[in-house]
Amino acid sequence: MLDKKDGRIVNVSSGLASAYMKGSMGKRLVGKTSKEEKAPLLSFEVTWEQIQEVVALEKKAGGGEIDGLSAYGLSKAGLTAYTMYLAKKYPNITSSSCSPGFIATAMTKGFGAKLTPMEGTVSLSHCLFGKLGGNGWYFGSDAKRSPLDKARDPGDPEYKP
Repeated sequence: MLDKKDGRIVNVSSGLASAYMKGSMGKRLVGKTSKEEKAPLLSFEVTWEQIQEVVALEKKAGGGEIDGLSAYGLSKAGLTAYTMYLAKKYPNITSSSCSPGFIATAMTKGFGAKLTPMEGTVSLSHCLFGKLGGNGWYFGSDAKRSPLDKARDPGDPEYKP
């Protein structure tokens, strides 16, 4: 149930959203579209149609397909943009997105994930119960506001546009 006076929507994103937006994760390319084509996903004025258009452009740039890492990054960047869209469309409901971090699970075994599942709840708990300071914001695994177009590691200063 959504409380129209004090409701919250928390979308679980990923640090791969930022990798997708900047086009790389380390030396590995993420996505095939240009930064200009992805730019609508960074705007609090984003529309649902613009989110769909970025997906279509990515698919076209990939010859009709989107590789796995790019698809995951795009889905999380799109989800974070959708969070901004929700914040604008429903300003009385606090919408946020967050990254739980790179959690050590059976799925991530062998990839260097170090956070425990409990540590992965820090940003989620903050978005659900904490004082956020704004609507439509994206939070890193340390529950600090983070940019979508570049990496912000836990412990780095909080993002202030």
